[in-house]
Amino acid sequence: MIKIQDIWKSFRKKSVLKGVNLDIEEGKTCVILGGSGCGKSVLLKLIVGLLKPDRGNITVFGQDITRLSKIELMKMRQVFGVVFQEGALFDSLNVLENVGFFLFEHTNMPVPEIKMKVRDSLSLVGLSGIENLYPSNLSSGMKKRVALARAIIMKPRIILYDEPTTGIDPPTAYGINRLIKELAKKLNVTSIVVTHDISSAFFVADRVAMLDDGKI
Repeated sequence: MIKIQDIWKSFRKKSVLKGVNLDIEEGKTCVILGGSGCGKSVLLKLIVGLLKPDRGNITVFGQDITRLSKIELMKMRQVFGVVFQEGALFDSLNVLENVGFFLFEHTNMPVPEIKMKVRDSLSLVGLSGIENLYPSNLSSGMKKRVALARAIIMKPRIILYDEPTTGIDPPTAYGINRLIKELAKKLNVTSIVVTHDISSAFFVADRVAMLDDGKI
């Protein structure tokens, strides 16, 4: 589904990725494991097109996203759902508005239909009846789940997780890991999980890629 070929990326004079090669199989969960600062999150941003590589190609569904125009890239991004490291929820919006953000902002979908889709997404991540709460009312684990509900509301074919268990206690982390596995089966999605947590990696992964010194 995703083919990463000879990807290089530097920031100023610091080389972060030095010829990364990796194939992501459809319907599988691939964990990219490595220490802090090794370039895992940079690779994730390259896969979704938020950054461009200095060299190399990233092919998604047979299309090289490094060569797409902005409009083509925006269309391609709709196949992705992204769960950011800190959740990246909007503090001024309630859960309903956060989860349904894309639908409210970029579609003409009727509000009752958006609300129904939000409830369905929240139900899939084990949260119901919290649509009117704000991020400040949520625990760290609940914020992660709300962020995941937002990522799946558009029924993506690929979900990217950036350090999904960072900053939460072990029991909550276990719940998030279990949810990643359950959603992979229920939604039949391809998942890429970036983490430095070895126990999480072995729990959720079908395949593990170790990123070290800029290479797999």
